[in-house]
Amino acid sequence: MNTCPVYRRSGGYSYTYFIPGPIGINLGMLKAPLHYHDNVSACSLCYSCSFVCPAKVDLAEQIYLWRQDLDKLGKADRMKKVMSGGMKYMMNRPSVFNMALKWAPLANGMPRFLIYNGLNDWGKGREMPKFSKESFNEMWKKGKVK
Repeated sequence: MNTCPVYRRSGGYSYTYFIPGPIGINLGMLKAPLHYHDNVSACSLCYSCSFVCPAKVDLAEQIYLWRQDLDKLGKADRMKKVMSGGMKYMMNRPSVFNMALKWAPLANGMPRFLIYNGLNDWGKGREMPKFSKESFNEMWKKGKVK
């Protein structure tokens, strides 16, 4: 458990199953997936538990697979599904992706109330990073990145 960054930070309070950490996530999902489904989201999928497991159990891979089953269980987060669908749409269309990169720096000058409001759960606890004026691709083409 001590290799898990989430466990080290929270001391196990991030988990609802009585056994905290990666082993508890998997055991909880085996016992009652509809009850303990929220534990799979506590994992950061850093895979450190899999790397140090003396029995060579790939705990993180199993947690990843449990996450893939959340939709089948009817427990997938609706907002994450919408965001993932939007990202898939954008990533499959280079012209849309490049347009988004070009216009992203405009968000740097937007008034705070447009970015930090009730619709932005992520922004409630952290600041949005500033977008670079040049994309990595532009810097690469100009020879600024080697």
